[in-house]
Amino acid sequence: RDEMGMDIEEQPYLGYRLLSREFELDDLKILAECVYAAKFISEERSEELVDLLCEFCSENQAKKLKREVYLVERVKTTQSKILYTINTIREAMQAQAPSFRGSKIGFRYSTHSVTDVHKIEDKHNGKIYKVSPYKLVINDGNYYLIGFEDDSQEVRTYRIDKIRDVQMLDEPRVDSSKYNGLSMKSYIRRTFS
Repeated sequence: RDEMGMDIEEQPYLGYRLLSREFELDDLKILAECVYAAKFISEERSEELVDLLCEFCSENQAKKLKREVYLVERVKTTQSKILYTINTIREAMQAQAPSFRGSKIGFRYSTHSVTDVHKIEDKHNGKIYKVSPYKLVINDGNYYLIGFEDDSQEVRTYRIDKIRDVQMLDEPRVDSSKYNGLSMKSYIRRTFS
């Protein structure tokens, strides 16, 4: 208690209990609900993340958290590399120094087959899209990348769970002048509404 500065209470014949924690149980429930609701996180990874959240509460609270927070039959991605894709995009978007404005990324973009909706195939025969990543946006449980695409010379939107084989390229991102005049609020409203 004294060494760690923790608020611990001794309960006769029961043991000890921690009175205050970094997160309240209600806060953890909200975070767990968000993890379960996110379509871009696989069911397996959702379970792992909720297990991590359980480390911030007692064993009894953890049981309660796992029992009370669960979304039944939620459509979830089966792609396990989505968090890697998101991290790669974030890393490419970060400017490391004032003179360096981040990197372009390259990736393949997939779609469902017209003849078999369960089959996923690359768009444009596996074309590598070269994009200057600009923003990551969550809408209706899906994660999207907004970026400037080299071939079309336009701002485009890509659903993260359809991005495959993403990699940072050894080319600087297109400078923000391509986005000047672009109202992100109106672009998002126009794209997703």
